[in-house]
Amino acid sequence: MADAIDRVMKKSGKKEPVFAAVVPHGGILDAGPVAGAVYSRVAWTHRVVVMGPYHSGAENRFALMKEGTWETPLGRLPVDSELARAILKQVPELKGDPTDHLEEHGIEVQLPFLQRVGKVDSFVPILFGDLDAAAAQRMGEAIAQAIQQSGELIGLIATTDLTRYEPRQIAQENDRRAIERILALDEPGLLETVERRSISMCGAAPTAVAIAAAKRLGASKAALVNYVLGGDLSQEATSVVGFAGITIR
Repeated sequence: MADAIDRVMKKSGKKEPVFAAVVPHGGILDAGPVAGAVYSRVAWTHRVVVMGPYHSGAENRFALMKEGTWETPLGRLPVDSELARAILKQVPELKGDPTDHLEEHGIEVQLPFLQRVGKVDSFVPILFGDLDAAAAQRMGEAIAQAIQQSGELIGLIATTDLTRYEPRQIAQENDRRAIERILALDEPGLLETVERRSISMCGAAPTAVAIAAAKRLGASKAALVNYVLGGDLSQEATSVVGFAGITIR
């Protein structure tokens, strides 16, 4: 596992502080180079919040795990109980069921990357079902408030794949429009675009929450680090998946 992660991590380049990052959670061969490019570029904080989607598309369903330890082939990473409780105080409805995390892979895929960058000590995992723009903004700003009250720099990660299992031309156009809204830090526009165009972006909700939180923390711009299409790339393929890596500063 360590070798696989190291192969997709960039070894050079200046690391930059960010308020948030958007990374994919597809397979290491397809999505790994995109995620690795982001994780290599960021000057990570010791504590992070990692937000992922329910792949079932569960509406108005949330799960914040407030204690425990996650184990990967690279070792263990503890849940930041202090920060988790501070977030719960701001957003009580983020109770959810911690066992929901057993059925989802988006967040756990990020942990080996965090373990290989060597600085992250603890994290808070949060799953989001579908959200409207008002709810995403409210939750993002509340998470940001909890971070501000901690008095520390705490990074945000939203994990999502973009268009999934569509022909190449459709995937490219849909992904372009979604990426444009993320780069504009326009979370209502992102959610509206995903809904209007029926884009199969699995993590629109956590991405919108991350944008709202980052803006509350002071973010003013975003940058596309890498974008690729994975899977069968033939013109008529229906198994193409889009992966993008974005930093929000």
